[in-house]
Amino acid sequence: MDTFNQLYILSTWRLPILILVVFSFAFTINWFLRRYVTSAIDKNATLLKVDPTNYNFLKNGFSITVYVLAFFFILTQIPSFKEASQTIFTATGIVAAIVALASQQALSNIFSGIFIIVFRPFRVDDVIEFDQNKLGVVEDITLRHTVIRNFENKRYIVPNSIINNSTILNSDIKEQPVRRHMELLISYDAPLDRVFEIITEEVLAHPYHIDYRKQEDF
Repeated sequence: MDTFNQLYILSTWRLPILILVVFSFAFTINWFLRRYVTSAIDKNATLLKVDPTNYNFLKNGFSITVYVLAFFFILTQIPSFKEASQTIFTATGIVAAIVALASQQALSNIFSGIFIIVFRPFRVDDVIEFDQNKLGVVEDITLRHTVIRNFENKRYIVPNSIINNSTILNSDIKEQPVRRHMELLISYDAPLDRVFEIITEEVLAHPYHIDYRKQEDF
């Protein structure tokens, strides 16, 4: 009888207030999380030149997590459901572990794609070299893989988890100009001073040349 009265009193005034407070708190947290994640995705998606809608699952995932936790918290506050809630938590943990194990590779690719967005080792249209001299232009970055077009106009479809763990040579990161070594053939009897003079004149005459020499080098 005491348990019935306790449950009755809880259901008449305390439970509705508890539900209102918990879900209001959950709504506020969810609003701030979604706003922050949306801002971060939009900013980085613009830099990477990818469609931000590909990563909307993150916002939905945060929302579901917040509201599920709020729901289970409410259950734990009801005496008659405490044992049941512990059982549900245990079962949920087991199911989550099974799902995570079964989809380990897929989740690895998704999270690697997130890391690429956050840390930006490369962007769409960047020329990169990876995995033992594979060279190409980044064409697309999806949730599962990165598409790279090589200079034969063929595509490498690389899982994000693999390229995220690779050493990448990015020719377009930070600044566009790069240095190229060139071999010039001259005759053995050519005057070297004049050769260097001609090369210097031609380089300085090029509209895209960059002069990193210091005053003491002259």
